[in-house]
Amino acid sequence: MISENIERVEKLREAIKNHPMCGRYEESGSKITVVYPDGDFLTHGCRARFPSKAKSMQSVLDVMERHWMESYP
Repeated sequence: MISENIERVEKLREAIKNHPMCGRYEESGSKITVVYPDGDFLTHGCRARFPSKAKSMQSVLDVMERHWMESYP
């Protein structure tokens, strides 16, 4: 169970860092912050803080993907 959680967090971290919307990645405990690269985006980034690091990361990844899709007309 613990090893599965560690693996899930690592996969989510890599997915966030490799996403086109990730200009800068910051992680402090379960608080995850992503600053978007320069571009025509409605927001400059996203942040999540849940008790679970994996839940925070999944939330950030979902928001990044939504913002990425919304950036195309």
